Order: sequence, then structure tokens, then C-alpha cells
Amino acid sequence: MLTGYNAEVDPSVFGISLQAMISLRLRQHDDISFSALFKELSARDEVINVYLLAGSNDFLVHVAARDVTHLRSLVLEAYSARSEIEQIETSLVFDFHHRTHLPNYRLPESMEENFSEGEYI
Repeated sequence: MLTGYNAEVDPSVFGISLQAMISLRLRQHDDISFSALFKELSARDEVINVYLLAGSNDFLVHVAARDVTHLRSLVLEAYSARSEIEQIETSLVFDFHHRTHLPNYRLPESMEENFSEGEYI
């Protein structure tokens, strides 16, 4: 089932020179509505993806910024100012690989290799 379709675009066309992954750890989980916070984190224009995690961090937010000053402002205004966030860790993205297909665990292993090479598309 297809859930969407998008084009790969060079971020610099939109004035994006920097991407980062921002890890957020919440103070407490008792009174937090994860779905509401998830929506709020996703609502900013700079946000590309938001992941709700299990482990030491609660959220991972992939953001795009014009430059370091823009990223700093985003972190200070959008995340540091929130009382429910205990810890923020920002990692700059130097480069990345985006897979254009998902592994298909429903196909026999011998067919999976051919499928990923486009033979069954």
C-alpha cells in the first residue's frame, strides 16, 4: 500500500545549508501527552521528521536550517524554552544516504535481491 509519494530535491534550492538531528529527553512521563507533544514538535516548518523513541531519549527531531544561527535560534526558542524537556542534544548532519525502497520481508530471500534491484517493479 502506498502512503505517499515525493520528489528528492536539493535542499540548497530552498536555502537550506544545514541539517541536524535533535535528541530530546523529557523530565517526566506522567503528565505528558506524547501525541500532543509529537504534533507540536512536527508543526514547525524546520522539522523534516519526528521520531518517538524507546531508550534514553524520547524524541529525535530531524531539522533543516538556513545556517548555524538559524539552528541555534530554533533550539533555544522551540526546545530549550519548554519546561517538559530535560535534555537536548544536537548533532549536525554532514551527509546521509536515503534508501528509496524498503526491505520486503514477505518475499522469499532469493526474490528479495532481485526485487531491490528493480526486477519485479
